[in-house]
Amino acid sequence: PPPPTPTPRQGRRQRQMCIRDSVKDAALGIKSGVEQAFGNCEQRDDCFHAKYIMGKVFFFLERKAYGAISKEEEARKALERWYSTGYGEPEELLETFKKAQRRCEKILELHDQYEQAMKRVNEALNRIDLSKGRLKTAEYVEAEILQAAKEMKSLDEKKCKKVGTYLSGRAPGLANHIKELEVHLECFSSLYSVSLVQKACLVLRLVDELENKRIGFYKKQLQMKLCSILDSLIDVLGDKSYKLISEVKGVIAYSHRASSAIEGFNSSLRPYLYVQKGVSQGFLELFRFYYNQKKRKSGSFKGQSPYEALTGQTVNDWLTLLGYSLSSSLN
Repeated sequence: PPPPTPTPRQGRRQRQMCIRDSVKDAALGIKSGVEQAFGNCEQRDDCFHAKYIMGKVFFFLERKAYGAISKEEEARKALERWYSTGYGEPEELLETFKKAQRRCEKILELHDQYEQAMKRVNEALNRIDLSKGRLKTAEYVEAEILQAAKEMKSLDEKKCKKVGTYLSGRAPGLANHIKELEVHLECFSSLYSVSLVQKACLVLRLVDELENKRIGFYKKQLQMKLCSILDSLIDVLGDKSYKLISEVKGVIAYSHRASSAIEGFNSSLRPYLYVQKGVSQGFLELFRFYYNQKKRKSGSFKGQSPYEALTGQTVNDWLTLLGYSLSSSLN
C-alpha cells in the first residue's frame, strides 16, 4: 500500500540546537533566557566582565587616593606657611592637617586592601599555577574567588561591597571552564607524561609573566627558571618539546569570553532598555525588522540596508513596509 501522507509537522525536518555550555555575563535576563531555552546547558560566566567591573572600582579608588594625598599636601603646606609667615589660625590649620592625614591613611589602606583582593581574583582566573606549574582545579579557583569576594565585602566602601557580591554569585560560573580544560589536557596523556604536560604549562605561564607583567627584580629569576624547564623538556623530547608547547598553548590560550555577536547585539539593544526595563517578544520582532532596515555607514554595502542588499529593492521609509504611511502624512 502507498505510504501515508505526512502531515505538515511530520513532513518538515525538525532541527534542534543542542548547546552544551554558554558563556555569558551576569545579567539575570540572559540567565533566565538560557534556562528556559536550554535547560540542561551549563552556564559559565565571562571573565572579561569580572575584570572590567573590578578595574572600574580600582580606578575609582585610585583617583580617590590621589585626591586624598593632594588634600593632605595642601594642608601640610598651609601649616608650613603659618610657621614661616604666621598667617592663619594655627589650631585650625593643625586640625585640618591631622584630619586630612587620617582620611588619607584610611583611603590608602582601603585602596591597598582592595588591590590585594583584586590581584587574588586575577591570579585565580589565570589557569596555570606558577608555583606548581600545572593547571588549577575548578574547586581551587572558585574558593579563591569566594575568599577575595569576602574580603571585598568586608571593606568600608559601597562600591567594593557591590563587586564582592557580584563575584560571590559569579564564582561557580567563572570556575566551570577549568573542568573542560582539564579534559582537553588529558588528551595528551597517550603521547606525553603528566609531568611533561605540566612543564609545558609552566613554560607558557613564565613566558606570559615575562612578556606582560612588570616583574622588576624577579625578571632574571624567572628567566633562569624558564631556561631550566626548557632544557629539561628538550632533554626528554628533543625538537618535539616545541610541538608539545604549541599544542598545550592551543588549549590554554582559549579565551573564556562571551560571543562577540551577542555582545554586539546587547550593545545595540541596551539604549532601548533605559526607558523600559524589559522587552516583549513583539518588541524584539519589531527591533529586528528595524535593524534590518538600517543603512550601513561603511563597508562594501555602504548606503544600503541588509534588506535592500538582499532583495535589491530600495526602501525610503521602513514603516511603509509595515503598512504605515508616515512619510506621506509628514509631507
